[in-house]
Amino acid sequence: MEPVFCSAKHGYSMDEVDQYIDWLLGEFEKSQETCAALNERVATLESGSINQGELSQVMLSAHKFAQQVEKEAQDKAHTLLSHAENKADQLLRDAHAKVQQEVSSAKTQIEQMLGKSAEVNASVQKKLRDIYELLLPVMEKRSVSDAPSADLYEEDRSQSFSFNEVYPLVANAG
Repeated sequence: MEPVFCSAKHGYSMDEVDQYIDWLLGEFEKSQETCAALNERVATLESGSINQGELSQVMLSAHKFAQQVEKEAQDKAHTLLSHAENKADQLLRDAHAKVQQEVSSAKTQIEQMLGKSAEVNASVQKKLRDIYELLLPVMEKRSVSDAPSADLYEEDRSQSFSFNEVYPLVANAG
């Protein structure tokens, strides 16, 4: 209690001061009694003469406290484990989705490359057919005896087609 006194004619109100002093004395007596009880308890503990009832009560309190701490630790561990498992599951789902996305992208690229390859192959085949069709009449005009030898790497290439014979035909095919 904080003392608050109203001012009176020559100082503070005597009744308020008296009430505060009475309250203060009561608090002091309570403190003295508590201090004496604590001193007795300390003396009892120091002498080792704790009665069985008090010892049982202290042991029971300590046991309950230990159980409470253990339960709180288990709950905390369970919560942490649950959060870790959830996080790991989410990471796995994210990784799986990323892999699926990469696989899908790779498949799309492969399909596009195969499509282009097929287009290029078809184009090359068409050009080869066109060249063949253009060269066929020239080859038919030549006699069988004038046909080029099977070995194209021989020194004598006089029987092979000349560039001037083939180029106009190929250029017109393109």
